Amino acid sequence: MEDNKLIEIEDNQFDQLSSLWLLHLWGNKLSRLSNNSFAGLVELRHLDLSHNRLPTLSPAVLAPLQQLEHLDLSENRFKTLSSDLLLRNRKLQLFKLERNAMQMVDEPDAEWLQSLELPQGLLSDLSRLTWVSMANSAVAKLPRFLLRGSPTLLHLDLRGNQLTSIPR
Repeated sequence: MEDNKLIEIEDNQFDQLSSLWLLHLWGNKLSRLSNNSFAGLVELRHLDLSHNRLPTLSPAVLAPLQQLEHLDLSENRFKTLSSDLLLRNRKLQLFKLERNAMQMVDEPDAEWLQSLELPQGLLSDLSRLTWVSMANSAVAKLPRFLLRGSPTLLHLDLRGNQLTSIPR
């Protein structure tokens, strides 16, 4: 369903698709997801929500997706993320949050363009995580324990941010 003009996903929209493994919703105009938007997608492995207008994402939205391995939240409008956003997504291997708060001069509603605050523990204890990319997302500070408990991490991309220091 990528590259359409969807502005929202209704509650229980996918509840009859319990065997679905891959859902591409990139390139839409999603600005809100309810806690039950992905209810019923118990086997979903790959979710692409990139290129939308999401300013926030509740942990309850992703909670039903316990088999999730790949999550792309790139090119949205996040100002902050909840520290427990991925608490139930223990099988996550790939997390992308690229070009989130990138400034665009001709963007008419540019008030959302600031630095992105990453919460302590956002990616903690994801023991299968191998790939993280938060390139060009206006990240100014890395929390000390951002990747604690991620022994399998092979790729970390933080280029093009606003970092002035690296925590131990």
